[in-house]
Amino acid sequence: MKKIFLTFLFICIHCFPQAQNMDTIQNMQPVPGPAFMFPLGARFTIKLYAVDSASFHYVVEDYQDFQEFIDLENTEKYFTAAAKDSTIEVVFCIGTYGNTPQEREQNFRSVILLKNRTNSILTYNVEAQEREKEKYEPTPVLPLLPNKVSVETWPYPIGSIALINFRIFDLNEIVKDSICLKNPKHTIAWGDSIFASQITSLKSGFLNKKGINIEDMRTYEKKIKSREPMFFSIAYMQNDLYPNKKGYKLEIPYMFKRAECPTFSTDVLYYYTKDDKAIKAVLFEWNKFWGMNDISYDWKIMTDDKIQFKNKFNFVEKELTKLLGAPESRKVESDNPQIFKYEDLVKWSSAEGIHATLIHSGNDRERKMRLAIYRD
Repeated sequence: MKKIFLTFLFICIHCFPQAQNMDTIQNMQPVPGPAFMFPLGARFTIKLYAVDSASFHYVVEDYQDFQEFIDLENTEKYFTAAAKDSTIEVVFCIGTYGNTPQEREQNFRSVILLKNRTNSILTYNVEAQEREKEKYEPTPVLPLLPNKVSVETWPYPIGSIALINFRIFDLNEIVKDSICLKNPKHTIAWGDSIFASQITSLKSGFLNKKGINIEDMRTYEKKIKSREPMFFSIAYMQNDLYPNKKGYKLEIPYMFKRAECPTFSTDVLYYYTKDDKAIKAVLFEWNKFWGMNDISYDWKIMTDDKIQFKNKFNFVEKELTKLLGAPESRKVESDNPQIFKYEDLVKWSSAEGIHATLIHSGNDRERKMRLAIYRD
């Protein structure tokens, strides 16, 4: 893992050409973009100039090379206590998180941190250039809250980014493009039904001598209208979820996204081997749907996602127990109101050799649930 980590670090820091030199960036006049492309390893301030009541041009101030390795669990320390009004501070670099050196080596990311120094909720567009690719591709981002640090990450090397079209956040941007409005049947109940059916099929596939072909699952995901993002995760899954005891050489997984309205954004990643296209492990990840409730916790539009996450955890645990038998181990902390930061961990190993690991973690604001299912 250390070798992989150092390779990632070398690629990100040393192998990318500078998208703009510093003199060019500092001397450019206010323009709407995509005029500004920034290389990995940069720290700078954006000065906003109003074009009208809702949109901005910008210039770049205080551009510096930035080669530090940032701690994603303590992002505030990378920003000054006092900053100019009508600016956005930006750091584009490599970051990681974790409690041990091993965890930190496993969690390296290309990262952009932004701190909005205005009194408005802002949004913007990002186009990212993946290593060894010439084309810049759009990537989704969250709105920028006033005087809050926003973090966007990619689990693979990004060479440079373009920051485009800063503007006042308009709630209609979410409403008009809402997956939930386009797919009104994609509710939590729908997601539960899909999940129960899918894990039954996965078990049958893992036990079949032919295995599960990745192309069959791609066809299935498209049939249920899952989205296939432009960028994919690296072909690594944490050992506590999938130990890969047989040492399969996994390809970059296919990733599909679903919405379970109004609470969950659900990712499903299929890890497979190249030669036989056989799926070796499947990772489900439930995150909070980044709808209106992420913009302000004062907007009581969405349901209490903490309760919904707990209900989802209970449902998934129940379905896996029906499928694989009683858990071999179970630790649940989320029921204890005295624990601020909790982790629930349940593991199954069936008589047929099907394994599953379910992790539900969170605190008072953020929650996540991950499930790996595989056969070794």
